[in-house]
Amino acid sequence: YVGLLTAGEKVPETKIGMVAEQSNLYNKGLRSGDVLTMINDESILSIDDLNINDSEIHSLTVKRRGEDVKMDIGMKFDEFIEEFKTVFMNGKK
Repeated sequence: YVGLLTAGEKVPETKIGMVAEQSNLYNKGLRSGDVLTMINDESILSIDDLNINDSEIHSLTVKRRGEDVKMDIGMKFDEFIEEFKTVFMNGKK
């Protein structure tokens, strides 16, 4: 356990891939390299945590250059997921 405390453990993150300037998500503030930390004010560590009880994505909070940035999204869940899948998959290696 000491090794984990001194060396640290890598925490999973949901890093955003390329966000096209003409996309809805870009217009709402999402940028390439952002790390998704919250959806609708609920913490998220990885895409597996995506569990939306609402039919709309009201807000996203991302980590950008060490700072938290919250943006209003206001998209239906299905619409958001379709756009987000494209953006998220572009960030996968």
